[in-house]
Amino acid sequence: MPSIPDAGLAMFFLLAQALFAAVEDGSVELSDAEAVEGLTRFVYRGLTGRDY
Repeated sequence: MPSIPDAGLAMFFLLAQALFAAVEDGSVELSDAEAVEGLTRFVYRGLTGRDY
């Protein structure tokens, strides 16, 4: 992670909150499964530098 654990957790929370807001506003259309998959892959890639 590019920062201390607390900052990394805060960044992930803000990312999840922003995605939720975009879905609620209708800016983005995602199913629950698509949202979980997208967030998981984004964070995993950020932590490891690779995709799975």
